[in-house]
Amino acid sequence: MTHNEKISILVPTRDRINTTHGNFVNKLITSAEDTADDFNSIEFVFYIDEDDKDSQNYFENLNYSNVDFVCGKRIVLSEMWNQCYEISTGDILFHCGDDIRFRTHGWDKIVRDKFNEFDDRILFVFGDDEKTQLGTFGTHGFISRKWADTVGYFVPPYFSSDYNDTWLNDVAKMIDRWFYVDIVTEHIHPRAPVDRKDPSLGKKYVWDKTHRERLQRDQRDRNANLYLRFKDERTEDAKKLQKVIDNFKKI
Repeated sequence: MTHNEKISILVPTRDRINTTHGNFVNKLITSAEDTADDFNSIEFVFYIDEDDKDSQNYFENLNYSNVDFVCGKRIVLSEMWNQCYEISTGDILFHCGDDIRFRTHGWDKIVRDKFNEFDDRILFVFGDDEKTQLGTFGTHGFISRKWADTVGYFVPPYFSSDYNDTWLNDVAKMIDRWFYVDIVTEHIHPRAPVDRKDPSLGKKYVWDKTHRERLQRDQRDRNANLYLRFKDERTEDAKKLQKVIDNFKKI
């Protein structure tokens, strides 16, 4: 069965409208618009903090019909993604950051084609966002709404920094539904030294206040230890998803 599903790009963002490298949110949206096979079948849902006035002003005056946002209190990072998921309408969901740039023409068709290989819609799909991790880890990946609805969330609601991607990778491997596809979703991150689109620019980005606050949360909340504590919950997610897969095999 072939589906031409809407892709929802879910994005927590903070203080990335006026940076030394320009408007990150605008660059994310326009990179998708410039490269997508069907931009009208893509929606963006952002979470912004109620004290982030620059972002509020930007979104309130944005002229894209397929961009929506949630404005609320500063909450755990995981829950920001889940709030975006709650109001999104797409059948495929992308775990995105505001520092992503789409670099592959027709990336959305490549992702849809991979999902169309599985009628049960239970899979995790990712591309290349950090060259050092090519094909080995999905920092920013796609799952189906069916996956999220089955486990009860887009990402587990526990983490103030990181480990949401690790969770998705680990669960996908448990059910043997972990897939790399040949697209570039470039991560404009301080650890990545060169901008692929224009290497002459040198280092991509700096450790700004948003990055520093995330690292401080990680140290404060010990997310790595928290991740280890929830091993049983990951196993339970895998069981729920495997049940969906097995039921489709019986049809």
